Amino acid sequence: CRSYDECSANTHTCTETCTDTVGSFVCTCSTPLYTLDADKRSCVYDGCSEGGRNSICKETCTNTSFGFQCACTDGFELAP
Repeated sequence: CRSYDECSANTHTCTETCTDTVGSFVCTCSTPLYTLDADKRSCVYDGCSEGGRNSICKETCTNTSFGFQCACTDGFELAP
C-alpha cells in the first residue's frame, strides 16, 4: 500500500498551502500575517501578531472576522 496524496490530487480542504503526510495532509498559511484558523484549514488575518497593522494596541488585541479590535483593562479606556 502507498499513501494517497490529497495535495497533488487536489482533494484537500486547505485554503492555502497543503503538505502531504503519510495517510493525511497538513494545511499552512503562506500569506504574511495570516494564521491557521481553529478549523485547521482556513487562513485568517492575524492583525494581533507582532508586526501586524494593529501593533498600536497597547493592552488587549482580539482578532475579528473583519480585522482586529483593541481593548483596555478595567479602569482604562481607549484613547481617541
